[in-house]
Amino acid sequence: MDSARKFLYISNMPLEPHIRSYNLFGETAELADVMHCESIQARSQLHNWELKPHRHARLHQILFLTGGGGAADLDGHSHTLPPPCIVNVPRGVVHGFQFAPGTAGWVITLTSDLVDHCLAAGEGVRPSLEAACT
Repeated sequence: MDSARKFLYISNMPLEPHIRSYNLFGETAELADVMHCESIQARSQLHNWELKPHRHARLHQILFLTGGGGAADLDGHSHTLPPPCIVNVPRGVVHGFQFAPGTAGWVITLTSDLVDHCLAAGEGVRPSLEAACT
């Protein structure tokens, strides 16, 4: 099954009752920009440094950890996050984070429309961005 067909299949499956779908974690309003950047601390501190598993149907996120650390759950696989590190979270991937208090870094959120427009499928960096990884 090609990646577009797989995404449509998965995105139309009923969600598990414990997996929420958000625009940004905890928000259901539409994302106002095609790109959003905020510190890891800005959202994580509000949730006691834990972002429960969730997914974004139309967003791609890249996290840059520069200090602190923690753990990521990406589609049911646990990863430790020793800084400095980068976490890639494509649209539709169920992900959650447990950060050490005071973790520093940035979260860049892009609309998947922007990613699709700027990066041709199957070319250059695009195949690497289609898989969740740390």
